[in-house]
Amino acid sequence: MLHTRIRKWKIGRNHKFSEMRMAAYRLAQYLDRQQQRSNSSGSSPTVAASKRVTMPSFEIRGERVNYMELMRYFRRKKISDPVSWVREHQDKLDLSEDVVVVDADPAAEGEARSSEDDEDTSEREHEEIQRLMEADLTGLEDVSAPSNITHQMSNVRCLDDQYSTLMGAVHHADIKSPSLSVPAFLRPQTSYALEQLNYSMMTYMRSYLVSPVSKKHREPEVHAHTVHAIFASKMQDGMSLLANVSPNTAKTRSRGPEPNAAQAFTSFEYGFQLIHKILTDHSPMSLALMLSIVCELANRAVKTGMKTSAAGILLAKLLNYTHDMAATVLGSGHPLTVFFGILAGEYIYPTVLPSCGPLPLVELILASLKLAVAQFNICSPSIPANNLERIQDWKQLYLRERLCDALYYCGPTYQVTRSRMRSQLFYDQEARYGPTARNVLWTLTNVADDCLANGEVDQAIGHFQEALNRAEALMEGYGRAKTSFAAREGLGRCWMRKAEEEEAGALWQQEQNRSPSSACCSCHCHYAADSKPASSRGSSDNTGTSTPTSSGSSFSSTTLKPCGNRKPHSPSQRQKHHRYKSRSPHHHDSPSHRRLQYLRRAHVYFKEAEDEARQYFEASSRRITRVSLRRQEVVELLGIATPESSSSSGSEDEELYNIMSADVDNNLHLYPSPPFPLKVAAAAAATDISLVLGYPSDLDFDDPLAANATAPTTGLAMAMAIPTPTQATMAIPTARVKPPQPPAPPMATVPTSAREFRPQQQQHVQVPSYGAI
Repeated sequence: MLHTRIRKWKIGRNHKFSEMRMAAYRLAQYLDRQQQRSNSSGSSPTVAASKRVTMPSFEIRGERVNYMELMRYFRRKKISDPVSWVREHQDKLDLSEDVVVVDADPAAEGEARSSEDDEDTSEREHEEIQRLMEADLTGLEDVSAPSNITHQMSNVRCLDDQYSTLMGAVHHADIKSPSLSVPAFLRPQTSYALEQLNYSMMTYMRSYLVSPVSKKHREPEVHAHTVHAIFASKMQDGMSLLANVSPNTAKTRSRGPEPNAAQAFTSFEYGFQLIHKILTDHSPMSLALMLSIVCELANRAVKTGMKTSAAGILLAKLLNYTHDMAATVLGSGHPLTVFFGILAGEYIYPTVLPSCGPLPLVELILASLKLAVAQFNICSPSIPANNLERIQDWKQLYLRERLCDALYYCGPTYQVTRSRMRSQLFYDQEARYGPTARNVLWTLTNVADDCLANGEVDQAIGHFQEALNRAEALMEGYGRAKTSFAAREGLGRCWMRKAEEEEAGALWQQEQNRSPSSACCSCHCHYAADSKPASSRGSSDNTGTSTPTSSGSSFSSTTLKPCGNRKPHSPSQRQKHHRYKSRSPHHHDSPSHRRLQYLRRAHVYFKEAEDEARQYFEASSRRITRVSLRRQEVVELLGIATPESSSSSGSEDEELYNIMSADVDNNLHLYPSPPFPLKVAAAAAATDISLVLGYPSDLDFDDPLAANATAPTTGLAMAMAIPTPTQATMAIPTARVKPPQPPAPPMATVPTSAREFRPQQQQHVQVPSYGAI
């Protein structure tokens, strides 16, 4: 140990950087010559893999420096691959005769290896992986010929084309690849960790599939009751609670702990305790679920600040703890121990460049899960190779489901691939388990989520509704509650999306109404008449003093000067102009009215989901927290002043009544408040207009208002009010009135203003039977 440190100090002190750089250049030339000799000899990969590659030493100004000392020197300079580095900068090299390549010295090589036992544990782990793979090559050669595998893969429809390519070429590209005979420093550094993970995963899958333990693992009756499923549930509950902790909570330094943080770490502690049980009875299914949780943590770490966030620190602790526990339970040379060790190292010091995602860790996990699914399809001993029932094996279906979950956390880049894979997974699960199995219904909700993410809202609503209908056919229990909750929450999110689309449509329509192109011509006077009064129209809408005119236009008439540039409108243009100009926000076909109806539907679904979650799940469940926040958001959009939680003592009917009348509360600034309730006034006005016209009116009032409205007890006999310039009137929603029909109704009396109406003091005016309304 002391001798090694002295030599390191002497090399760094006695040799210049230019000399060590020249030694790296000589090493690159030496390796190129060795590679050419290997290619010209035509030796098989197996023979080449069995030979140990001897590395040269260097003589620098009379002093001998071996290969390991050279590599250690460059690692201290933060250069992990000096051969690749020197090839990139070889144009800047100054050739020197002071550096000479000499043959490898067995004594020096053994000395360097003994010193590396204390310093470089990573090299020793790499040698263990190489020995493990060389020992497994013999078993892997017994697999059927690639031609038979290609014939089998033509009948498999469960995987994508990339999986078919992977499974068809797995023997050529991965197991018997010539890269096994090439040292690690010759291969690109970005593929080194990926190759190690592939070796570990292939070795583990091969040993599991041929072991008796694989035949003993039967499908559980309820997957949610397995140890790895409970681990995933606890970790997800903790992540949900931790996400609700405000970042400013720690800065306040309150005396008591934050409740959400305390509950979150309680869930995390319980989840960490289950890792020992998972590794004791390990399987590819439990490994896949753990990897999906790692992907979810990595995704949260990216969103909240990478490794410095709470999710990032938790992810590092989880990987290191799992690696240490695997070394304790399974041994340091077990493939799972090596696998989690690589993941932990890649998260702290990534060497793989992410191709489609922000974290290389997720990319590595995704590649490992793909390889595991491919190994299941190739090496599954329980099902004949020519049997299509292989794609319905529950273990492979479970791994494919976890692969779809990992794709979800890889970002929108894999969105199309995930949607296609999830749809095919749903069909395969339905063929095996039936239409009402719990995992089938859960996959159906995930398919609906993918449709919603792709913008196919109507198709997502259909899938969620189908899942809800199927769940209602199940018996009472956790499975039905979990599926129906997901379906109702999904339906609420779909209707919220449709409300957002209608809101965008309303804004677009408002811009179209205010744009100069909607005027009758492009002259200055008409442009001013259409665009300038927009503010006045907005103010009149806010005060509620505007009254519909006989032409149906919603803006007040203004005296305009004649214009020579005026162009007459065609009937279709006048109809389009009337449709955009005269439609009230409360018209049943207006975007504002549709948005309101969609929000009401979303609230109903969110409330039903929250009630069901509080009945079947724990009080600290992430589902209750999530759907409660969504319901509160809808309540705020509806404008309910005092929203009641579903857990409060208020009745459900009262809250539903508040929702249905929320449009009235939202538009109090548009319509003045009469001395009696607005819904009663609207019904009374509709009744008295019927008396004036002599037939039932065709006013488009909202259905809830018309259903709940009752006339005042004083018995009104009103006709349509004619306002005066100084009096405010109760604005009735824009209505389409049928043309008057004979016989003519009698004359009637009305108060001057519905707002100023008093039963004891009525001011009567004569109104023509067919006056303008």
